[in-house]
Amino acid sequence: MLSAALISGIAATSYACGMLTKDSNKKAVIYTFTIGLQGVSALVESVALIAFPISHMREISERRAPQTAAQWDIGWAYYIGWVSVLSVIVAMVMLFLDMNSEELVYRERVTRCDEVDDV
Repeated sequence: MLSAALISGIAATSYACGMLTKDSNKKAVIYTFTIGLQGVSALVESVALIAFPISHMREISERRAPQTAAQWDIGWAYYIGWVSVLSVIVAMVMLFLDMNSEELVYRERVTRCDEVDDV
């Protein structure tokens, strides 16, 4: 979970660098890199959250009788971990959908009149 938090921090920093970049080609590369980091972070968090109950159940069943092994409960931090995974996935999808919308360029149309009418 700590490595996933570190990867998410690096992704947030790269996203901020992408927002500050003026070049659209670099911005697209940075955003793609950020999406990749967020995907790795979500994968690492998911593996940790799936492996935790399995290893904890195995440890309890080795120490105690099997009838008491099924009585353990997970705490609120486990649910917060899954909410974190879902938040990273939603952020990744939102960045993917919004990746090209910042590159819109608004231009004014300037018309010139070469002939000036005398009044």
